[in-house]
Amino acid sequence: MLLRGFRLGNAKRAAGAAFRSRLPSHGTDRIARALADRFSNIVPFGRDVFVEYYLATEIKTGATVQLRTPTELASRELRFKKMFLLEAYAAATLRHLNILSCSKPDEVGGVLFSTTEYKPDTKRLRDLISCAGWLDLEQTVSIADQISSALAYAHSRGVVHLRLRPENILVESDGWVAVTDFGLAAGREIAEAHRQRSFRQATAYLSPEQAVGERVDRRSDLYSLGVIVYEMLTDRVPFMSGDERTMNRIRLNRDATPPHLQTSRVPEPISSVVMGLLERSPQRRFSDAATFQAALLGACIDDPELGEEWTTHEPDRVEQSGWVC
Repeated sequence: MLLRGFRLGNAKRAAGAAFRSRLPSHGTDRIARALADRFSNIVPFGRDVFVEYYLATEIKTGATVQLRTPTELASRELRFKKMFLLEAYAAATLRHLNILSCSKPDEVGGVLFSTTEYKPDTKRLRDLISCAGWLDLEQTVSIADQISSALAYAHSRGVVHLRLRPENILVESDGWVAVTDFGLAAGREIAEAHRQRSFRQATAYLSPEQAVGERVDRRSDLYSLGVIVYEMLTDRVPFMSGDERTMNRIRLNRDATPPHLQTSRVPEPISSVVMGLLERSPQRRFSDAATFQAALLGACIDDPELGEEWTTHEPDRVEQSGWVC
């Protein structure tokens, strides 16, 4: 099996930030030297537990792209390199309006990398929520609809995300939305890779089956989407605790409080649709993203304030004059 022996052990997510700060870096100079024939103007852009990100100019096209490469530590471990390749190959199969395009992985001068298109005029959904608190209903529905379109397409291509959260969702000032950081193939033969990718998900957005290391599928992404929509509507996630174990125990044994009981601004029909994403059992959730989209549109049409708006056009995006914050 491709990923036999892939298990990382019992490391704690709570130690993730401290661990990331100790990870050695490839170094911009080394990356620039190795990829000098392909890219220029390489500058650091961020890092994950096992991945470093750079902005660079593609010499052939002149386009600014995001470079993604394993950290030096990850590059020395075959199991981490395999995970990088699995994710990069899965992401490269996706071509959709609401998904940032990614290249297949390549290796030059000992540096393994892939590229993702770069959208400079976007903000992370996390930043919008942090700035504005809750989002208005129409904007929330538009963002949720576009995320759902991305998920429906990816799932139809046999790719699951497993790390869906506001940090991985970009929003332009005109309302266009893109999902980033896909993903893995959905096959059972790489179930261990699914578990390890789930390990890198933020605790608040984990599905119950991810939290306990059970088999995951597209419905795990739908649960994470439910948490995101809940947060956009209420400025809070369904379950909050400073302790990871406590949060997981609550998630596994208690239903979330419906959004309309958190704030009167949320119509009960839309609240009910969101709760359909947050069912603890995958079998009781919406079966796929398209079914959720249809239910959300139906709830909007039934709402007296939104009904006329959503019967006259597809809820692809909400036009805005610019950033509110």
